[in-house]
Amino acid sequence: MEKTRQELFELVWSMPMTKLSKQFELSDIGLRKICVKHQIPLPLQGHWTRKQFGKEAPRPELIDKDYNPIIEINDDYKIQLNRERSEVKKAAIKIALNPPTSQLRTPEQLKHDRCITAFNEIKEFIVEMEKKQNVVKFETIKDKPPSFPPTHIFSFSYFRSSRHGFPLYATARNAIRAVCIADELFERLREQNIDISIEFTERYGTEMYANKDRERLQFYFREPYTKISRTPALSRIEKQLHNCDWGSEKIEVPKNILCLNFGWSSYSSKSFKDSSLKLEEQIEVITNYIIQVLDGRIEDRKQRQIREQEAVRLDYIKKFNDGISQQRKRQLDIAIKESNDHESHLRLKSYLKTMKEIFSKLPDDEKKSGFDWISIVKEELNKIQPINTRIKKIKYASKKPKANYKATWYADFLPENYAPDFEAIYAEELKNYRD
Repeated sequence: MEKTRQELFELVWSMPMTKLSKQFELSDIGLRKICVKHQIPLPLQGHWTRKQFGKEAPRPELIDKDYNPIIEINDDYKIQLNRERSEVKKAAIKIALNPPTSQLRTPEQLKHDRCITAFNEIKEFIVEMEKKQNVVKFETIKDKPPSFPPTHIFSFSYFRSSRHGFPLYATARNAIRAVCIADELFERLREQNIDISIEFTERYGTEMYANKDRERLQFYFREPYTKISRTPALSRIEKQLHNCDWGSEKIEVPKNILCLNFGWSSYSSKSFKDSSLKLEEQIEVITNYIIQVLDGRIEDRKQRQIREQEAVRLDYIKKFNDGISQQRKRQLDIAIKESNDHESHLRLKSYLKTMKEIFSKLPDDEKKSGFDWISIVKEELNKIQPINTRIKKIKYASKKPKANYKATWYADFLPENYAPDFEAIYAEELKNYRD
């Protein structure tokens, strides 16, 4: 959106800055900065209130009126971007005020084999933890809000899935949530033609990827930990778990926050976690993120292939045209040599004619030897005919204009927009190779 300096001055003094800035899809601060940059005087604070009572200050004169450039206030791209950002903020506020109701499936409703396996492993983990202490049972605390710092072993000890499950590292309560979330997420991704692959290596352990059209995105579930000062209660829980007390001043405890991290375990490029919305309430957002990343990578790969093909095309044209230029220069060198040969040929003919006249005046035996010598020279001279040789080569080139790449001196240069048929070229080269 464009306005002259004079037009913007008139607008600034016709309505409040907050109202005027909305017309330009700007903040009042952004519009104020533009005015200050172009030395446009602005109304003082309280000007519009005083004006309602007829007490406004007089409008100042615009400094340097002859200086009246066109001011770019906001372009269409920025306007659209600001609108999109505003919509995103409104949507985020709406979700925060009215969070979606979670309808997460229960462990008994799991469908994916890996999720079922992981849940069975969690149940075995809970049984083992209950054996370590006989005070707290998991059934009595699973539905209660988690405490921090931990007050029992189930909020302190981590479950780690085996290679038969999927990458998951969390306390029992969050591990069960993760299994249910993963089962729902896997199904939604499958509906979008995105496959889930889980790999195991001795070096990196279990790794999970979302795959689409040869592109992949690694992700895993994890509950992070933090270090806090050791207390007697934490020491007791630690001793229950490990049968010993490490005795350090700080102790690592889970944060009771379930995260879904994208990237490697040492570096996460993106993380979704329990915040204003629980992770199970963000499944749709997570699904859209995976789709967006994979589609973006697929598009990047296609664009990269297009650039590579374009580079190959331009390289082919350059080499072809360079070959023509080099062959044309070589033909000049050949023509110069042939012209020298032709000139020598003519001189030799003149020389032989002169010698014939001289030999004819000699005695018969000497004349015969001289004529025999001339005949031998002429016989050899007839074998060297630069003009006839060149004519033969021109005829051959006209019959097979593209039989040999080295004979492209006669061809036209390829234009920059030429699109070579590389498959046909390769097939022709292969045919010549076989022949």
